[in-house]
Formats: sequence, structure tokens, C-alpha cells
Amino acid sequence: MSTSTRLIASARRLARDFSVPTPWPGAGRAMVWFLAVVSIGFILQVLARPAGWPLAFLFAEDGQVFLTQALNDGIGSMFGTYAGYLHIAPRSIALTCSSLVSPDTYVVCTGITVAGIKALAVVVAWPVLSAYAKSWGWGLAAASSFLSSPWAIWKFLATSPIFGGSL
Repeated sequence: MSTSTRLIASARRLARDFSVPTPWPGAGRAMVWFLAVVSIGFILQVLARPAGWPLAFLFAEDGQVFLTQALNDGIGSMFGTYAGYLHIAPRSIALTCSSLVSPDTYVVCTGITVAGIKALAVVVAWPVLSAYAKSWGWGLAAASSFLSSPWAIWKFLATSPIFGGSL
């Protein structure tokens, strides 16, 4: 028996013995709804609103602090605390965008990055929440809260032990 045949047989045994039920249905209808929700949510995050263009200003006072520290301290800004937190994810966004784009497009870069992170959070949360919900639709509705809540993702990124945590 060749090595590749043994590897395939082992993978099949593992899949059979340690199968984890997945909320990702085989039907294409769920995937169409998922792609629609994530796409529309992303677009709504960056589109102009009656109150103004959302990518025309920094987010609260933290945006100014993180941008200033990224420009002054460079990579060292990743290790400073602010209000008792490391804020690794928001600081890494500020550092990356300030390094890659011009000052005129910095706010657009951070806004699109945050909208992308919110969409990615839905991708991660949908299968997890669907496992506990009545159906994949309720799981998707719960997961899409990352797109509709302006503070949910920032608080998660700022206070999660994985992404920064408090000191």
C-alpha cells in the first residue's frame, strides 16, 4: 500500500470516528442567504449615510490615539497600553493602514478593514451559533449582529485575551 493510499485511508477513518456535526447545510439556499447577508452588510458599512460619509472620520477618540502612536512609535505602538488595554487588533490596523496608504486615504483604509473584519466575524460565528440555534437561519441572524452593531466587534477585539486583553 502506498503512502498516499494510507494517508487517505487514515483521513477517512478520522473523519468517520471523529465526525463533528456541521451546521453548514448541503443545500445552496443557505449559502446564497449567507453571501447576501455578508455582502449587503459589508456594503452598508462603507456606504454614505444621511448623517454623512462613514469613511470620512476616525472612530471616536481611539482612532486619533492609535494613529498618532502608530506614526510616532511605529511597531513599538503595538506594546503600549491605553486605558488599561493593549488594543493589539485596532493598533495593528492603525499601524498597517498608516504604513500602506497616504494620509488622505487612511480613514478609508481603516473603515474598509474594520468592515472586512466584521464580515469575517460573521463567517466564523455562523457555524458556531447555528449549532445552538433552531436552524441555520437563526444562527445567521445571530451571527449578523457583528455587522449591525457598531461596537460589538471593537469591544471584542479590544478586550479579548487573544487580541489584546486587559492588563
